[in-house]
Amino acid sequence: MPYYVYIIESEEDHRYYYGQTKDLEKRLTEHNLGKSAYTRKYTPWKLYACKITTSRSEAMKYERMLKNIHSREKVLKFIRLHDFEISE
Repeated sequence: MPYYVYIIESEEDHRYYYGQTKDLEKRLTEHNLGKSAYTRKYTPWKLYACKITTSRSEAMKYERMLKNIHSREKVLKFIRLHDFEISE
């Protein structure tokens, strides 16, 4: 079963949020409905990039790595290096 590692971007202040899920569309909707305490304050959100993985453990590994990066420039390098699909 595929899992998604995703990066969403706040349309309000352009901050990123990283997560993983098996239903990307549903999870993005939840973020925009304010069902996540952190992301509620910065709605609306749009999908910035995602990566499909083969397992939840692999998705969680990427999510942890992203959450340990504290520079926007390094995040962009990371998504290029790890073949994330960038949304338009």
